[in-house]
Amino acid sequence: MSNLFYRNGLSGEGKRMNKLFSSNIAVRIISVLIALVIWVVASDQSISQNTNQEMSKNFYRIPIEVLNIPNNYSIKYDVSIIESVVLNGNSSLLSGMLGQEITASINLEGLVEGEYDVPVQLRYPAGLNLVAVQPHKVHVTLVGSVSRVMDVQIVTQGLPDITGVLPVISYKPETVLLEGPRTSLEKVARSVVIVNLTGKLSNFEQAMDVQVLDANGLVVNDVTVQPSMISVTVLFRPMKTVTLKLDDDFVLPEGWVLTKVDINHPEVEIMGEQSELNKVATLEIMPEPFTLTEEEKTKLELSKKLKANIILPAGSLISVRDEKAIEVTLYLRKS
Repeated sequence: MSNLFYRNGLSGEGKRMNKLFSSNIAVRIISVLIALVIWVVASDQSISQNTNQEMSKNFYRIPIEVLNIPNNYSIKYDVSIIESVVLNGNSSLLSGMLGQEITASINLEGLVEGEYDVPVQLRYPAGLNLVAVQPHKVHVTLVGSVSRVMDVQIVTQGLPDITGVLPVISYKPETVLLEGPRTSLEKVARSVVIVNLTGKLSNFEQAMDVQVLDANGLVVNDVTVQPSMISVTVLFRPMKTVTLKLDDDFVLPEGWVLTKVDINHPEVEIMGEQSELNKVATLEIMPEPFTLTEEEKTKLELSKKLKANIILPAGSLISVRDEKAIEVTLYLRKS
């Protein structure tokens, strides 16, 4: 009996303990769940607050694109970048935004020659507001653009380290196309290529820049040259100085004799292969044909100034350095 009672007593007490233990677990679970819900709600509110928070952000050095450039105009503008743009908006949009997402432009459509302050147009993501931009305008100058074809001139500087030679310079093309603002092109006096011969020891070929100069020898800016470089070939040709004399076959009018000859350029420089130059000591000149007037025929003495041409040996490869105008004065006397 006692054993049975003991077992029955323990069984009742155990049931009560089980109920109490089960009740405490349920309370704890409910508490944890309530705390979790409170944390989630609080986190959502914090995230919402952070998401809805506004901020401002500065972006620097945004390139300016020029739209609708008028044809046949040269354009100058004082700035080519936006130094600073300040945008305001939701922090979630601005915090990770880069300057590449902003574009700046000016529109020149419909403008003619003159000066203008053109407003800058900005594009940036929707939902943001522009606070400040610097600069907000670009000063633009439009000048009518013109073109002009001009001969190229060769200007030599210095002397080669070769004696007894003459530099013969050829180049191509011989003309260039100049383009630019009308006001700048009007200043152009010549287009030159400067060939420096200092220290040269042999023939050479080189591509050289074309320079556009004003009347004072200063470079004219804002003018483009096509082509900007030309091919220059320099050949050092042997040369020598020879004297000129009257052609032995020159025929005087009948009844007259020659007493004296004056040549305005009595010496000339010739060039060619050395073997050819060695054969030439003098060159003859042939005056232009002439006749005496009736008045001249009555005189006992007279002088005639005539143009003359240099006669080069037949089949010779030599040439005269300078094509100077040769004049001869013939002094005649009646025979």
